[in-house]
Amino acid sequence: MTDTDFEYPSDAQGLSGALGAWGAAWQSGRCSPDDVLDVLSRWSPRHRVIPADRAAAQELSLNANGEESDALLRLIREGSSGGLAILLVAPGDMLGLPPRSPVTTAALDAGELLVVPGRHALVPRRLDRYTVGWGAHTIEAPTAPITLPLGEVEYELRESIRSAADILGDLRLPRSAPFPDPRAKIAELTGLAATQLPPNVNTRAERILEQAAHVAAILAVAAAAAPDFGINAAGQHTGDGALRELGRTVRVARMSATNAVISELLHDNKV
Repeated sequence: MTDTDFEYPSDAQGLSGALGAWGAAWQSGRCSPDDVLDVLSRWSPRHRVIPADRAAAQELSLNANGEESDALLRLIREGSSGGLAILLVAPGDMLGLPPRSPVTTAALDAGELLVVPGRHALVPRRLDRYTVGWGAHTIEAPTAPITLPLGEVEYELRESIRSAADILGDLRLPRSAPFPDPRAKIAELTGLAATQLPPNVNTRAERILEQAAHVAAILAVAAAAAPDFGINAAGQHTGDGALRELGRTVRVARMSATNAVISELLHDNKV
């Protein structure tokens, strides 16, 4: 199969977590830099690092016109000594990012970013079918990573799975829905939403990410049915609120599990 035949994802979701986890595995000696690039190639065969502001270009020694994936590896190597962390954001839930700033706008478009110690962040964005650009941004104020205790996260996620199952039972897909069988679509989306982790990492974190992918898939199907979600206007409002709350639970679970894996790999912190 050639690149022409292969259907790459239409967006860059999940890339920040994959780069953070596999970059940490590389820095801990568990894989090679080629392994990191091989994982990233599941999204696109080409990755470019593009400075989003003058400070990032100067402080990270980046060419203003952008650089190839070797620069991505260099930034991971230089930043890993201070730790790496992902942030998953959504409108109204910006997790400390500065309001109305370029990095916040880019993060909202992508839904995610990878914090590189110091005051920088890498935000993935699809440039074309075969290229993902990583915007290198300066963050004015340090952003603390979200890493809740995994036992607490797993409990909340189990409750969310029950709520998501109830939502699934209440769905009334519109006639124009592109998928007649929501359960089959959820199974497909669960596989697509799975976070790419290195082998032999924290099993609880792996389990949390698998559960989060399942809930995220239900939410995606529910969002497609949004016009008919709820019998009346009040029901639709309640349903929308439930979807937003579940969405935040999924984001917190993914951040906590992925950041815990990164921390364990880089600092041998058992979680």
